[in-house]
Amino acid sequence: MPGGKVEGEESRRFNFAVGVEKSGPVRLSEHDSHLWVPLDEQPPVTDAVEEILRIHRRFHQA
Repeated sequence: MPGGKVEGEESRRFNFAVGVEKSGPVRLSEHDSHLWVPLDEQPPVTDAVEEILRIHRRFHQA
């Protein structure tokens, strides 16, 4: 998983759901990685984030 967590290591992740016309270069100033993932794909995320995505998909199905 990009920016993956080591067992027992604390981390903070920010997850956003947005609609964009097209993705382009992203310049990060504070965080070390980003990932554009369509909701119909399975992203490399933790079980906790996957649960959030399952709930989001239920309310935003195409």
